[in-house]
Amino acid sequence: MTDFEILEPYLTELSLMLRYRLHERLPLVARPVLVIRGGKDPVSRRTWCVHLAGTAPDARFVEVPGQPHVVHRGGAPQVAAAIIKLRHRDRDLPQARDPIARQVEGGTGSGSSRD
Repeated sequence: MTDFEILEPYLTELSLMLRYRLHERLPLVARPVLVIRGGKDPVSRRTWCVHLAGTAPDARFVEVPGQPHVVHRGGAPQVAAAIIKLRHRDRDLPQARDPIARQVEGGTGSGSSRD
């Protein structure tokens, strides 16, 4: 795969991403929000992600150490664990009985969380 093939989808969407005012939309979200970043992400800086999480009425910030911008690739178990933790936060279903949670190795992940 060439560099252009890797960058082409990103470059195609870049102007739309830059115009979308996420920090203005998140305060309007009535559901829990999970802001996840890789600890080595040069694009989504930690201060920006913490700020974004702070704009939503009900948000969590999770940083997966050692991972780049595409954190869900190399840090999939930690990302899945953060999603499952958020999913079970306000529910009575214990993780041990959740078929999705059982599929995630490690169960709790190793990312840090503002919780």
